Amino acid sequence: MEIIGHQQQWEFLQKIAKADRIPQALLFAGSSHLGKKRM
Repeated sequence: MEIIGHQQQWEFLQKIAKADRIPQALLFAGSSHLGKKRM
């Protein structure tokens, strides 16, 4: 999947996935049309 922008957040998600430390829930908050669903 190609993600444009949100580089720091994307790297964080990859890091926790590789470490097999995914939390039960993640909260994506922000204004409309910022890419929350896409992440």
